[in-house]
Amino acid sequence: MRTIIRYTRGREWLLVAASLLFTALQVKLELLFPEYLRHITVLIQSDIIDFTSLAVLCAQMLAFVAGALVCALLTVLFVAVASSTISARIRQGVFDKIMDFSLEEVAKFSTPSLITRCTFDVMQVQLFIASVPTLLTRALFTGIMATLGIWGTHPIWTSITGGSVLLMFVLLTLLILLMTPATMRVNKLTDNLNTISLEHLTGLRVIHAYNAENYQQKKFDAVNNSLADTNIFINNRMALMYPTITLFGNAVVLLIYFAGIFIMRSTAEPQKLLTFSNMIAAASYSEQALLAFLLLIMLLMMLPRMIASLRRINEVLSTDIAIKDGAGVMVSQDEAGKVEFRNVSFRYPGAVGDALEGITFTAYPGKTTAIIGSTGSGKTSILNLIPRLYDATGGEVLVDGFNVRDFKLSDLRERLGYVPQKSLLFSMSIAENIGYGESSRFHATLEHIKKAAEIGQARDFIERQEAGYDTEVQQGGKNFSGGQRQRLTISRAISRNPEIYIFDDSFSALDFKTDKILRAKLRETAGGATMIIVAQRISTIRNADQIIVLDKGRVAGSGTHEELMASCKVYREMAESQSITQ
Repeated sequence: MRTIIRYTRGREWLLVAASLLFTALQVKLELLFPEYLRHITVLIQSDIIDFTSLAVLCAQMLAFVAGALVCALLTVLFVAVASSTISARIRQGVFDKIMDFSLEEVAKFSTPSLITRCTFDVMQVQLFIASVPTLLTRALFTGIMATLGIWGTHPIWTSITGGSVLLMFVLLTLLILLMTPATMRVNKLTDNLNTISLEHLTGLRVIHAYNAENYQQKKFDAVNNSLADTNIFINNRMALMYPTITLFGNAVVLLIYFAGIFIMRSTAEPQKLLTFSNMIAAASYSEQALLAFLLLIMLLMMLPRMIASLRRINEVLSTDIAIKDGAGVMVSQDEAGKVEFRNVSFRYPGAVGDALEGITFTAYPGKTTAIIGSTGSGKTSILNLIPRLYDATGGEVLVDGFNVRDFKLSDLRERLGYVPQKSLLFSMSIAENIGYGESSRFHATLEHIKKAAEIGQARDFIERQEAGYDTEVQQGGKNFSGGQRQRLTISRAISRNPEIYIFDDSFSALDFKTDKILRAKLRETAGGATMIIVAQRISTIRNADQIIVLDKGRVAGSGTHEELMASCKVYREMAESQSITQ
């Protein structure tokens, strides 16, 4: 509950307070009915009925009904505004926290789970907040006021109602304890269902190509059936409560009438009419008291799920972020663009062994440093350490002469033009994709974007589009080929005018001619920047000023192409496998 309180501001507290006030007023108006029933019963039992007084009482009852309706409408309005505002603030807090996560925290929770926590779980909290004034508060006020109302009728009727209320309270408490673990399981299964659905959607081409639809269907059915069984278990227990309380309430009313027979027998004749009217009022009060528990059941059906969802939200909000801002540095122009690895080691969270061990090299401004190696040798791992997508577990990574841990993350990443191995585009226009991100180093005017696209060899196919740079990119860039997506992501990095370019096998989808032209344009326009290129093809990096050869997470050799061909067996074997002999 502390999370809800933390994200609640003064305006919402006022709205909640107002909703509580109107809920109390609504209950007070509704609980006047038993008193009016008492008076009406006395009037109609009289020898001469005073129709004027009877009409006045009925008119007053109608006025109270209208007043209760107005109070109910105002309560719903206030709690809707308050719950929507609070939940939006919680959702924003969860999203902001996720935005600060490193790849380590994202892997810990998984992407589908984070999406569920940011949407479904927040929605459960919103529903609970909206229900507290209308259900819990009304139930408490109704129960208390009805019990107080019946208190003045007769001790036996008071005991019957009080005992029934106590028994129902115990039953509801036991039900909460029973349902909470099952609800936690529902949320976990929902995460698993989202994971399978995401895998299916992202891997649709592979699934179809391998005729694996039945296999995926079985995976989905296993989780889906388990989720359905758990929901059935919860709903069956909840469904039993409504008829149980209804039966229980009718039994209490019968007990009141049955006790009333013996009470009236022992009552003097002049007092029997008053006793009878008190019995009618007591039955009405007991029904109101048990109605309070029907309201609590409705709330109870949401409470365990809200508790589970709130726990999951708190897990995100309370997670300690592994990669945090440094104190900040003042970079001199002499060191600008220099990247240095000093005896760096790195191990992925939960891994048995190191992915990198003892990596040492320096990439200089105006020079191209290439990294090559077999699959799994640690090439991408090296690149991930520069923008601090992960932190090194040993040694130091330096940019511009400072340890990357000393930089503010925004300052560090502003210096980089990063092109990932998988070409990722966003659902926005081409121009917005190329000019993506915030930086003080460039201003993404259309001319600036066109220039970046020209260097990245993307301008021709962009201008062939009917809407040109305003063409909308579909999710993941599905309306472009692999080579086009790669050129757009390279253009995005160029538009930042960075001092360090990081290319993670970013030329693999380009033909040799486009690859050659693009790299020539880069040398021409960004010659003073540091270039770090991971590649599989030696033809892409053979002219690099420095080539780092990796083998099982270690540096197997470094130098120019010619030097490595003469001195590095690992490099020479890769060259021979690609039919490169010189």
